[in-house]
Amino acid sequence: MSDEHSLMAVAQAAVSEQALGEARNGTGGSSSFFPDAVLVHSGGKVVMVNTAGAKLFGAEKPEDMIGIPVMKLVHPDFSQLVQQRMAVVRKGALQS
Repeated sequence: MSDEHSLMAVAQAAVSEQALGEARNGTGGSSSFFPDAVLVHSGGKVVMVNTAGAKLFGAEKPEDMIGIPVMKLVHPDFSQLVQQRMAVVRKGALQS
């Protein structure tokens, strides 16, 4: 399993755990169980985001963010820096 797939599996498990906790304690769409924003991207697009992440970016629900180009979420002043850091991460993942 690649590092990218491992990260996605961990993030999906965290989001699933959040949903299960919300269902158990009756908080519904609340992000109180897992309050930190989690966003996973692959191939330059958002593939998963939790409730807190969607809220951070102004989306009504996480599903609304799936497929959005991740660079649209980055302020233009930081675009080059983010692209450089993503390239470093990709390069590291390929070397492992």
